[in-house]
Amino acid sequence: MPDKTIEPENAVLIEQIIDDWMSDKEKILSLLAEDCTYVVGTGRAGVVPFYGTFRGREGVQQFFRLHDAAQVTVRCMKPPPARYALANDKVVVSGVSTYRILKTGKTYESYWVLIWRMSAGRIAGLHFLFDDEVLEAQYRTTS
Repeated sequence: MPDKTIEPENAVLIEQIIDDWMSDKEKILSLLAEDCTYVVGTGRAGVVPFYGTFRGREGVQQFFRLHDAAQVTVRCMKPPPARYALANDKVVVSGVSTYRILKTGKTYESYWVLIWRMSAGRIAGLHFLFDDEVLEAQYRTTS
């Protein structure tokens, strides 16, 4: 299969999406391909309520509902300095965030990577990887 052209406008779009991620969900949903796939974490289901694979716009809406419910427990405290890399139809973003567990007041840092797959200017796929063990430990101590 021939190499696709690297599209820098994808990185600009992703940067805007990250800025809007939890504040403008309707905008995010409008940028999703109908058959998009969003994979969150690699840990055990049931420990962190928003782990899983979410398919299509309805699936991403379900993620937002689960994530919003979890905000009672976890909130990002500082915006992460991010690094971007482009590869064909992919945009890879990495960073570190500091979070506070509201129930205990404890803070922790987690490194993360977002792998975005773009198609025709829309989000066709997203894989969100982070330090599952640290987050799972925080959920276990707040239960």
